[in-house]
Amino acid sequence: MKRLLLLFSFCCATGAYAQNTSGVAVTNAQLGLNNVLEIQFTNNNSSNGNTLTLAFATTNDLANGVESPMQELRVRSNKNFNVSVKSSSSKFYTNWFGFWPVATSMTVADVLDLKVVNNQTGGTINGAYSDFGDVKTTSQSLITNANSGGNQIFQIKYKATPGFGYAAGIYYTDVIYTATQQ
Repeated sequence: MKRLLLLFSFCCATGAYAQNTSGVAVTNAQLGLNNVLEIQFTNNNSSNGNTLTLAFATTNDLANGVESPMQELRVRSNKNFNVSVKSSSSKFYTNWFGFWPVATSMTVADVLDLKVVNNQTGGTINGAYSDFGDVKTTSQSLITNANSGGNQIFQIKYKATPGFGYAAGIYYTDVIYTATQQ
């Protein structure tokens, strides 16, 4: 019994003196984030949407207007943002001799309207665009105080009502959406 106690004491004593050594290295990892913002059409993942053609085939179409299918835009931003909309010109253009753009007398704001039909940005729709509102050449607030995120979606529709004062042809303008961080 004394031998067992002596052996146990020896093992404990030598174990108390055995030390593990260790070293520590520390690095400081820094992330250099920039403010980023992107707005794109979801159907082609591009900032240039596909050409949207509104066809006017009947007198009823000219009198009452034609609505477009919905178009969806996505904003990706690491800060809250606003979205505005405007037309690139005050008048619609047509092609002269099939290739040269010529301004017409058709005023964009009098003919082309826009509305936000679905807003998943967390922001507030400008009241003028909760129903069809004019597309003007000056930037108009479309959505304000939208939340930051990687998939902030909103959907819009157009309505054009040209009436009977214009000849048959293709009339066009660019509609520009601008997202701005707050």
